[in-house]
Amino acid sequence: MKIEALKEKLMSSVDLWVDSQIDDMVKGNPMLAIPSVYIKRAAHNIIAKNKGKWSEQIDNAALFIADENGIVDAGTVFDDMMQMLKAIDDYQFDIGIIHGHIGGGMVSIDLPDNIAMSLLFGSKRSISITTEDFAELRSLLTD
Repeated sequence: MKIEALKEKLMSSVDLWVDSQIDDMVKGNPMLAIPSVYIKRAAHNIIAKNKGKWSEQIDNAALFIADENGIVDAGTVFDDMMQMLKAIDDYQFDIGIIHGHIGGGMVSIDLPDNIAMSLLFGSKRSISITTEDFAELRSLLTD
């Protein structure tokens, strides 16, 4: 897949995937049904707001993941990234307002401890994304 096609496919796939992840979270906690509308809206807005930044980062990564013709084997890259995710020891990260850790095949995002987050998520203090969750994103991206 060409880099430009990858960027477009990735943005639309992430958008669908986030909706699916939120729907799965609601299944596990019906109290999130109403707040899920706002959570989805925030997720869509974050994706739209950062589209340019993410596009630039993909262009930079293309030096490593694309061949000389600008073609990327998204499936292979995704599989390699999942192997690296499984191999990483616990690593803390802070990206703006997003804090969490990566390791053991999982990314956990810590939720801020404030009234808005308590209303939206109840007692839940983090959101975890596993390799199985990323496998869903891979299938959206490569189908």
